[in-house]
Amino acid sequence: MLAACSNCNALNTVSDGDLNLARCEACGHEFAAVEFDWCSCPGHMRLLSEFDCPKSVSALDARIQWEQELGEPLSEAIARFDLCTLLQAPRLEDAICMTYGGDSLKDLCRERGIKSSGSKAEAAKRLSEHSSEELSTLIGLTNWRVCSDAGRVWLERWAAKGVEREKAVARRLSAEDLFAMREKGFSFVKLLGSGSTERTCAAALHIEQQPILISEAEPLPLSGCSLRHCACVYCAEIDSIDV
Repeated sequence: MLAACSNCNALNTVSDGDLNLARCEACGHEFAAVEFDWCSCPGHMRLLSEFDCPKSVSALDARIQWEQELGEPLSEAIARFDLCTLLQAPRLEDAICMTYGGDSLKDLCRERGIKSSGSKAEAAKRLSEHSSEELSTLIGLTNWRVCSDAGRVWLERWAAKGVEREKAVARRLSAEDLFAMREKGFSFVKLLGSGSTERTCAAALHIEQQPILISEAEPLPLSGCSLRHCACVYCAEIDSIDV
């Protein structure tokens, strides 16, 4: 699993057998790998997806309770993405183009004695070249972000993982199903994922795809669950191992 260092926010690969403490490869700090696994938090992925196009942080949807979604202040989540290079500063011309409409861009060009004809992109490029410092301050460029290539890959992987989890939840067995299987003589099932379609806690990852005795497979939160509001349950299917 991937976990963020609590000291420097660097991403570290943590083995299943090292779920309590891990040593950061970047700074050497020893941290609790399951203390706050933002890499598995749907709120963080939702925030990252907001920056598919260049956007000012202040332009994020104010109706969303971001701190509640993230489990931490919005500014800290943005800082994590910056440090992990999942977000980056956009080009000034792109931010200008996203900020102003066509007529406003033409007015800005005329005010500065710049050619105003052409497309929005062309006008924005001319403005960025002519008055970069002025317009950077005017639109607050330091507050803008856009997904980096690494961020886009991250989102693609998250989406693919979500599809697999949805399939797993569709195959979830209830307590009654498990009891019926036990009565029919089946002995083992497999954990396919967590009860949430969006995240899996470290406890679930630790035993995922491992044969589990039906007598121990109950649809309850897993021992050692690391999430604050977990919905993890045993999502099981009949295993090929039948003894």
